[in-house]
Amino acid sequence: MKQSEPANPRSLRTGRSAALFHGSAIAAEISGYADIGMKKEALRLVRKVLAKQRISPEEFSEALRTIELHSSSKNLNKWKSKLEAVYARQSRKFKRKVRSDMLALYGERWEWQTALQFVSVRKLTCAGDVLFGMQVLLEVGKLDDAKALAIRCARLLRVAQDRFHQAVILTALGDFFSQTHQWDDAIAAWECTQRHRSNPSCSRV
Repeated sequence: MKQSEPANPRSLRTGRSAALFHGSAIAAEISGYADIGMKKEALRLVRKVLAKQRISPEEFSEALRTIELHSSSKNLNKWKSKLEAVYARQSRKFKRKVRSDMLALYGERWEWQTALQFVSVRKLTCAGDVLFGMQVLLEVGKLDDAKALAIRCARLLRVAQDRFHQAVILTALGDFFSQTHQWDDAIAAWECTQRHRSNPSCSRV
């Protein structure tokens, strides 16, 4: 399936505030180094975090974000193996909290079958999850679930944080309409994606 993202959904996870770290000083420190471009220091702390037996969801999320920002492409598979090992030894509660991160980890690498285990239509609420979830469902041929997610998108558009998030959800809708040969609706969704910054009524597609 040809992807048509209006913006990299990874950027949905880059705007962090210290308040989101829930007391994790090391997650906040990693974020600080990563955001000012201190790659070596940020990745050093990521290695320290991933070596721990137990880590917080905030530490895991920030480690993944930093790896995506600053790791070279040839090292990504090594990092992915470390992340998978860390994820595997954490609690069920932890795994629920990092579902979005794992979906993005595999979705960005087009590992659709692996990503599928992190897709639950009723739990896809943020724009990035919706886009990745729709891509996964369409790629593995789960059209009934994709249709259910498309219906859910209409509700999510009304509560989206801003027009950028609306555009990401509209892209997911466009992908669904295109895959199901609803060409007029697909074009309307994608055109609305391009115009959403200047015309807020597009969010009603």
